[in-house]
Amino acid sequence: MTFRRTALLVTLLLGGCARDLADGQPQVGSLRTGAGLLRWLPDQGRPRALEPSTREALTDSLLRGEREVAFALRSGQREGLRDLFTEAALEDARAVVASGAAPHSWGHRVTLRFYAPDGATVSLTDQFWYVIPDPDGGAALRAARRTQDVVAQLDDGNWRAHHWRVLRDEPMPRPDPPGPAPLPRGVRLGPPGLDWTGRSVDNWQRDLRAVRDLGLDTLILPLDLRPGAPESSRTALALSEAGRAAGAQRTGLLLEVQVDSLSPRSRQVR
Repeated sequence: MTFRRTALLVTLLLGGCARDLADGQPQVGSLRTGAGLLRWLPDQGRPRALEPSTREALTDSLLRGEREVAFALRSGQREGLRDLFTEAALEDARAVVASGAAPHSWGHRVTLRFYAPDGATVSLTDQFWYVIPDPDGGAALRAARRTQDVVAQLDDGNWRAHHWRVLRDEPMPRPDPPGPAPLPRGVRLGPPGLDWTGRSVDNWQRDLRAVRDLGLDTLILPLDLRPGAPESSRTALALSEAGRAAGAQRTGLLLEVQVDSLSPRSRQVR
């Protein structure tokens, strides 16, 4: 069974598809290096400079703490909390587990405030975003930006959060009720079988300028992903060039994709 999926994938506005992959932040990796979730801001701590190995160990402890809380909530096994929390912070972590709603955070920006001369105590400020099931909203999620001070201590080779104090917790505003989806006013680039992957930058600029001159806002590109259709290694580069030109003209790109519903290639684009 063959069918056409129109307006599939993304609308590439303002050159979004032209973004160089090298500029993207990694979202996975070692927790000791932040895994794309945590970044250190310039230190403001004294009297001792924070060693690179200590910074990595603190990064690992901060990120693993949240994961250990989530594991304890799912499994009921709370013994691992002692490896990452102590004193008041341990009680707080247990309370989060008991609440049944563990937060999921990202975008941590950490500033060192104090590093003890003996190298066993640090004070940090952590700013981050998080989502958590809203206790007043049933299945709704609460998203907020939090700023908190954290004191951590080194014991038995492990950095443990000793206590923390929330300075600010600013909920994101609730989104407006969904309305009708915007309807693009566009024109298709040639017939469905057109191979546009070899077009030059000048051609893209001319085509997208023509779209604007017609009073439209979107250029529709046909893309055939059915088994047996010609494949081109130039597709990604062509989209990148088209995206740059679209950004310059403030014009959208829309992929009109044809797939076979049962083919492996169709499952890759869904």
